[in-house]
Amino acid sequence: MPASASKMQQVRERRLKALRLRAAGATYEAIAKACGLKSAAAACVDVTRALADTKLLLDKEAAWYTVLEQERLDLMQRTIEDALRSAAGNPQLQMQLTDRLLRISQRRTRMLGLDAKEGQEQPQESPLDELRRRRDRKRAG
Repeated sequence: MPASASKMQQVRERRLKALRLRAAGATYEAIAKACGLKSAAAACVDVTRALADTKLLLDKEAAWYTVLEQERLDLMQRTIEDALRSAAGNPQLQMQLTDRLLRISQRRTRMLGLDAKEGQEQPQESPLDELRRRRDRKRAG
């Protein structure tokens, strides 16, 4: 590994250690001492950056989960719509299938944050928006 890659790995490991120590209740002074940092402020920076890196990773995973869940809901919806077309003459089955479609729609709206109550702030951008932009850039380039 080149020196820069090696150094980056050491920094990642140090930050992870700092985050684990903080989660266990250690003070920033103790974290600085355990991680070989010059000050509590440096330990605080490491913990903050480790948290930011963790959040970024979780956000990416959540975006992929959202895409997969949307595809799953799309498949269920198509299947139920096909069954609904075949259920002509059976009002009870039609009602059950319509209820399932409504539940899928409700699940989708909750997942995308479209059902926020009045007065609540709507999300500015969904994780899907970023994935769609990346896909479009790849297709264009």
